[in-house]
Amino acid sequence: MKAQVVRIDKTKNEVVLNILESAFPLPITVPGDMVRPAKKSGER
Repeated sequence: MKAQVVRIDKTKNEVVLNILESAFPLPITVPGDMVRPAKKSGER
C-alpha cells in the first residue's frame, strides 16, 4: 500500500499518512516504526 506523509510527530513517534490508493483522502495515524520509505520526495 502506498501513502504520502502528511505530518510527522517526533515527540509521539507518530506519522500521519494519506492513502494514495483510496478514492478520497484518507488520513491515518500510524507509529513511526511501522513506516518504511519507498522513495524520497525529490526522486522520480
